[in-house]
Amino acid sequence: MKSLSLIKISLLASVLLSSGYSVTAEAAKGSPAAAASVKSAPTFEPIIAHELSLNISYLLTLNSIDKDAKKIQSPEEAATLYASTDAAIKALGTEDHKAAPLPIYKDVLSLIQFYMGRVPNKDNTAKIKNLGDSLEKSAANFAALTKNTVQQAQALYYVQIGKYIKSDGTDGISDLIPLKDKLKDNKDMVNAIDLMVGYSLASSPSSQAQGLQTMARVNNDVSIYGRLATKLSEAVIEFGLDADGQSVGAIKSTAESKLSYCVQLARAMPAGLQHIVMNSAAYIWVKANPNDDKRSPAFMKDGFPAVVPVDFMRERDALIELRAANYQAASALYKKIASAYQPGPAQSAVDSRIWELDILQFQKTGSMTELEASFAALRAKYLPQGKKGFYAMVGDSYRKVLDSNLDAGLSPQGAAAQKTMAIQFATKYLATEQDRVIAYPLKAKLALLYRSQKMFREAVETYLDIAKDQPLKNYVMAIESQSQLASWSNIPDFTNKSKDKVPERQKLLSIYETVGSINKNT
Repeated sequence: MKSLSLIKISLLASVLLSSGYSVTAEAAKGSPAAAASVKSAPTFEPIIAHELSLNISYLLTLNSIDKDAKKIQSPEEAATLYASTDAAIKALGTEDHKAAPLPIYKDVLSLIQFYMGRVPNKDNTAKIKNLGDSLEKSAANFAALTKNTVQQAQALYYVQIGKYIKSDGTDGISDLIPLKDKLKDNKDMVNAIDLMVGYSLASSPSSQAQGLQTMARVNNDVSIYGRLATKLSEAVIEFGLDADGQSVGAIKSTAESKLSYCVQLARAMPAGLQHIVMNSAAYIWVKANPNDDKRSPAFMKDGFPAVVPVDFMRERDALIELRAANYQAASALYKKIASAYQPGPAQSAVDSRIWELDILQFQKTGSMTELEASFAALRAKYLPQGKKGFYAMVGDSYRKVLDSNLDAGLSPQGAAAQKTMAIQFATKYLATEQDRVIAYPLKAKLALLYRSQKMFREAVETYLDIAKDQPLKNYVMAIESQSQLASWSNIPDFTNKSKDKVPERQKLLSIYETVGSINKNT
């Protein structure tokens, strides 16, 4: 008789082959080659397509406009203001707009703040670039028309901020420096200029120390966006990176604390700002740790539901766990990702990966309890979306597992524990499956397993149930099992007046009568 472990290998090989995994023939035989095949992890490609980037220039922009931008309350308000502002800027220079300066640029500042705080997408990114151009034009128009020298200097400041936005942080800084004298009474603007100049200096190896000193000097007098920009800039340098993310030095012991500080501040921010901070933090950490087998610190993965850079880091670690055949740990990370997703292709892709991993965990441990729990959770999640697509796929996959369990249980070499397990999980599933066509093959095998285990009462009930779908064949099988319960031989002794097994024999007679009525009607 095969040992239980060899039975498991045979069963699992069958399951994986039916699920599309490649397992060698030796796996079914329990050879040394089988052990190697079962342990080797398949290759998985990332699901989350995302390119990390350093977004410090966004934070510097938000800091530079923080005092003059008014908060927009809703996307609808933003859309209305965007349309009216766009029309007003197109009208600049016409006769109606030459007489007096209009502070249109202040509405543009509010829009920039709003869209930079939203979760990035192509539309928002395009709007931000367009708003940078609008800011430059509207502020320049105001500066040209106003007679107030203070307001003129402030408008010229925003002309350069517009250039900074349009160029992704490469233009406009040098022209801000001469404005500092004219803006000396506006500490917020002067500090914002110093912060931007400091960051520019810190990005060059030759002026790195000077740049950090400049940023640190004003750090306590800037907005939260400015403080984040300073800490992230310090993190870049302490992680030994240059402005292009290339490693140029050793990682300092205090480097991670800089990122942790930024991450903690980001937790209370709106999702769009969380994206900016976490995208930058993840970029710095990954660039400094290019080894694909190094797991990221917990603070980079905890919280931040549906924030793409954080999900990117979760998947990065999940792929590390996969390569180490730690399927349960990998599945847990993907489940964190999936928990915040809305119904759609992205959610289905992640849940499909989770199911693949749970199948692999079953392959590794033989535990049906974990697999059944995963199936039940996925089934409940996707049932409201209809019984097609992912719902149908995962159901078909799980039934193949149950079918293989029943096959192993029916094997003459099947261990008692295997037979018990096959019955337990098949009956639990069938109690919830209302589609009789789908359920029929499993019920038919379950009845055979009942019969082989001399569980004739259960076998009879199952055969009578599936006889509703295929009558004659299953009534015959029900008669065979009921005859065992009734102790009724093929050549009964009618002279025996024993009243033993009367209920069982009455039921047997009832089944015979049902078969007889079917024959009469055909």
